[in-house]
Amino acid sequence: MTLTSTRLTPMMRAAVMIRLCHELGEGRPATREQIIRDLYGAPIVANNADTPTDVAVTLAPEVAPVFVAPTVPDHQDVIVDQEPDIAVSFADAAARLGLSIGTVRRYCAPSSGKLLRVGIGVSLASVDALAG
Repeated sequence: MTLTSTRLTPMMRAAVMIRLCHELGEGRPATREQIIRDLYGAPIVANNADTPTDVAVTLAPEVAPVFVAPTVPDHQDVIVDQEPDIAVSFADAAARLGLSIGTVRRYCAPSSGKLLRVGIGVSLASVDALAG
């Protein structure tokens, strides 16, 4: 035999706290449990004898693994090796663009996307593209 407690909603908890404050303010010592019993009654007793013990469980059949063959393209795209981009300093990029160094740094931010950062500098191709 077990006791099941009633879950209090936020409104019920607030009512209990208000009533508890009134009781304590009037000089009558009260506990939270007493207030809950007064407002919402005693907890309900649950009898474990009513719970079924023979529960039928059916398992799902095993699923066979499915293998998918990888797709093979008919032709492969030829990637032309491009010359590696030259990196220039922030000061050089600022001079070429006529901007401040701080603005060039902001333009290199991923959220801006106006200039491409390469290592500790700026991509010369992106500076030329922005200047042009």
